[in-house]
Amino acid sequence: MKKDLLKRTIFAALALAIFIPLLVIGGLWLQIAMGLLAMLGVHELLQMKGLNTMTPEGLLTLLATFALTIPLENYLTFLPVDGNVVAYSVVIFVMLGATVFSKNYTIEDAAYPIAMSFYVGFGFNALVDARIAGLDKALLALFIVWATDSGAYLVGMNFGNRRLAPRVSLQTNQSREPLVELSLPCLSLLSLC
Repeated sequence: MKKDLLKRTIFAALALAIFIPLLVIGGLWLQIAMGLLAMLGVHELLQMKGLNTMTPEGLLTLLATFALTIPLENYLTFLPVDGNVVAYSVVIFVMLGATVFSKNYTIEDAAYPIAMSFYVGFGFNALVDARIAGLDKALLALFIVWATDSGAYLVGMNFGNRRLAPRVSLQTNQSREPLVELSLPCLSLLSLC
């Protein structure tokens, strides 16, 4: 376990060395980086489900995720509605249209990629929107996530006995005990604000 913690700490330090300057700079560079990170997250989720991203379905899912992450309304000002909604809807319409014209591709096959692109893309879009609203808001959101994740990991590693969700969780060190204890670091961080 100590080796795993050391590996996680080194990776987190390297990621922060790249991510924090991008967050401070903001703008288009941050938006592109968030879009690429969102696509990477969806790629991993599709891989976990056994779906290939180098198929039309996988590529459309990645495109939908990127379109939902980037605030397109800043760049496509001629659209009467939110650019993200328009671009995402077009890609999803193509995916759902494929279920009508294909015998092998059903609505059930399309549901998972659509749900994952929405789940991940919307979350990263919220981070980009928080950064547009101000660096302090983006940092607050990230510190809350980091505090709860770190607290849950450390509490679960030291005190966790019962598995949180054995059928869902692939990691052996996720347990029920941090559900209560992880709120303490989060609440203490929020009290500072």
